[in-house]
Amino acid sequence: MLASDPHLTVKIPSFWYPTNLHCKDSKKPFSGAGASAVGAPGIFIGHNSVCAFGITLGYADSEDVFLEKLRKDEKGNYEYMNGKEWKKAIVRNEKIKIKGKGTRTLPVLETHRGPIITYNALQKYDDVAKTTYEKSEEKGIECMLSYAATPLRKRSGVCLGIYKIIRAKDFKEFDSCISHFFTTSLNFGYADINGHFGYVLGGEIPVRAGERGSELYPLKGYTGKDDHKGYLPHKLLPKTLDPKKGYVISANSKIVDYDDYPHYLGVCWKAGWRAQSIEMSLKKLIEKKQKISIDDLHKIQLSNFSVPALRFTKLVSDIVKEKGFPKELSDEERKLAEAAYKHLDGFDGNLDKKSSQATLYTLVHGYFVTEIVATGFNKAMETKKGKEFVEKSGLTADFLANEIIFGRAFDKAKAVKIVLEFEGHLHLNVIKMLQNHDKSWWIAQSGGVAMALSKALIAAYKKFETFPSKDWGSVHQGPIAHKMTEALKQPEGTAFDGPIVSFSGDMNTPNQNKSCGLTEVNQKGSSISLRFLADMGDLRNGCRFITPVGVCAIVGSPFYTNRVERWSNGEVPKLNWHEEDARKVSKYQMKFCASSNPSGLFSFPVVIVGAAVAIALARRVGIF
Repeated sequence: MLASDPHLTVKIPSFWYPTNLHCKDSKKPFSGAGASAVGAPGIFIGHNSVCAFGITLGYADSEDVFLEKLRKDEKGNYEYMNGKEWKKAIVRNEKIKIKGKGTRTLPVLETHRGPIITYNALQKYDDVAKTTYEKSEEKGIECMLSYAATPLRKRSGVCLGIYKIIRAKDFKEFDSCISHFFTTSLNFGYADINGHFGYVLGGEIPVRAGERGSELYPLKGYTGKDDHKGYLPHKLLPKTLDPKKGYVISANSKIVDYDDYPHYLGVCWKAGWRAQSIEMSLKKLIEKKQKISIDDLHKIQLSNFSVPALRFTKLVSDIVKEKGFPKELSDEERKLAEAAYKHLDGFDGNLDKKSSQATLYTLVHGYFVTEIVATGFNKAMETKKGKEFVEKSGLTADFLANEIIFGRAFDKAKAVKIVLEFEGHLHLNVIKMLQNHDKSWWIAQSGGVAMALSKALIAAYKKFETFPSKDWGSVHQGPIAHKMTEALKQPEGTAFDGPIVSFSGDMNTPNQNKSCGLTEVNQKGSSISLRFLADMGDLRNGCRFITPVGVCAIVGSPFYTNRVERWSNGEVPKLNWHEEDARKVSKYQMKFCASSNPSGLFSFPVVIVGAAVAIALARRVGIF
């Protein structure tokens, strides 16, 4: 069996498109069903007639930032330092068309390591510049950053890999298909009708010249010593077939143990909370010695159990029982802290929609982080160096907590899939601080662990009491958004948007759903972008599949958001694979004929559809 539910920001139109592909008139006929990206020549997540496959992000490190030293020659052209020599920088002119303002030509500088992404950006922040490159005594040298990443490489075999996967007949052929994925790293799960299952890491991983971990900071490109030496060949990337423990779990967590695996893939994986929760559920089923069913895997996909939530609340309970509440609290503050503690005590770690404890836990954790960051920040401000840095940079405690630690500052364009990829590490660090609170500098600045937790409980309960309905599903909500709604400055949930949806779970649960901020509990960001379940013993009737939105991106269509309710409720209906089954359940069918030329009447239905969309949109925004 195989279960796959990759995480992306759920939007309209959907990234994934439900697809059935059948080809009989071929020397190599094929048949498959699942999810495809629009325009791709095959299926990314789904199954063919022999094997099923799923994808999630691998998190192997495939990008680096290099510090570059540049100067202008006598003709005013840029050149960059590479060891003991100066090389001519490549200049690529990008033409950008701006509505109403014509075309703007933007010169882009490149080194052999990658494009320059900063120009003089670092020079605005002296402290940053000083910590990121060795200041040269030579005049006229500018410090810039170049960016080297696998997606920027001028080759890609993804389409070839996707084209071949639907024809794969065993694990060896499947692995060969993945070798064409010259992309950022991806985890591929595998299962087939012969009882085999496995895992393959795909993508290109650079072979680095420097010490392991040095790539976490900008590398000194100008020395020429940190250049990539090539890329790991696919045959050396991690993979496994039929491991003895009987299952493979891939949840963006650490892929390899470097005691056993010799090649370096990086160090920045997710904290592993979701993988731990999934494995706990599987082990419980195995201990019962019962046959695991596709329904069992479905329940695990929908699990809202958070390991760090359970551990955090248990630590809070133990500390309060041991130390009590500080005497410095006023009577009103003590009442609030006691009320919050009483309501939170005994939380089982499940962030279900009907749980008010889940809401309070999220707030207490968030306010604990903001409290210790604020007091630590204020303490640093008392030093001369800290005060000078803050005055120059404009940094504030709130910016440090929410924009940097939580990650909002790194996605102002709202372009990436979630606000912060590594939020689970924050929860891990908080747990470590509470376990060793007597040694934590941050907690000490808040007056000790009892005071820090008391302040968090008080602030959390005050906000908790402002919610009309306190259940997690009532506050952890968000729209299925369309970019045009924001562009038209319309309210969320109107215009092109889908409905406001109630979510369960958080970033550390198998059923992953991201909150907007440390103390902002509305949902925004990563969510389940599709669910796929495959019973390889019965491909025709045992596979299930759902995408979040609908199969039509035309606003006003009955199929615009027709799957939202079932998806948000955790339903995963049968995946109709056989052509006969698909035709039985389809309400409408469209046939494309390439044998005849389009006539002048083609414009008539376009006008009709356009008018229908305009009317539907006008009704949604309340024009009539």
